[in-house]
Amino acid sequence: MTILFNQDLLKVWYPGIDQGGGQSQHKNQPLKLFSNMNPDFVFLWQFELDVRYTGNWYNILENAESWARKQPRKLQFERAARFYIPSYHGTYASFSDTVEAANPDGGVRGPVRSWAVPRSLGPKFHRKTAAEDDYS
Repeated sequence: MTILFNQDLLKVWYPGIDQGGGQSQHKNQPLKLFSNMNPDFVFLWQFELDVRYTGNWYNILENAESWARKQPRKLQFERAARFYIPSYHGTYASFSDTVEAANPDGGVRGPVRSWAVPRSLGPKFHRKTAAEDDYS
């Protein structure tokens, strides 16, 4: 499903926002509008126009999802904070080992604290430290 938009439509949809310039300043507004109009959709994807992919989009997204589900929860934030460069790091397992060695304290456990979410909505930890946690 798609919402096609232009500068004039955005002015009608969001009359209180006066930001002259290109559509790049409003890139999330059509996505929010689509989300509000279609609450039955759980996931929303926005592709940038500078993406060049000649294969099947379903396959690449399906493969990305299945790969991500196999990744361990432990040190997730720390791996995501770094770039994996195959020619430099070698295998992804080697990259993960490097990240683990750089974080002997176990890294971030649980959700990252944010002013927008005053308290954690998830379950409480049963272990006091990351070393005691089996991440099950």
